[in-house]
Amino acid sequence: MPGEAIGLESNLGWHTLRHGYKVLLEMADIDVSTQRDLMRHSDVHTTLQVYGVVALDRMRLAKERALALVFGEAPGDV
Repeated sequence: MPGEAIGLESNLGWHTLRHGYKVLLEMADIDVSTQRDLMRHSDVHTTLQVYGVVALDRMRLAKERALALVFGEAPGDV
């Protein structure tokens, strides 16, 4: 398995790299229609639903901002 060849415990294939590429495009704030074109999807729904993984650090930041609003903290305090 390619992943095992470089010391990973799981398989690493083209599909894994495509998901990683989508996350990088998301982190770079690339609009979804451009992501669709770069991923060569015919339908933006594929880009959003199949490859719609949100980076964990963005999810954490969103959660922290929401909690700051609930507990009355300024957004900059988080």
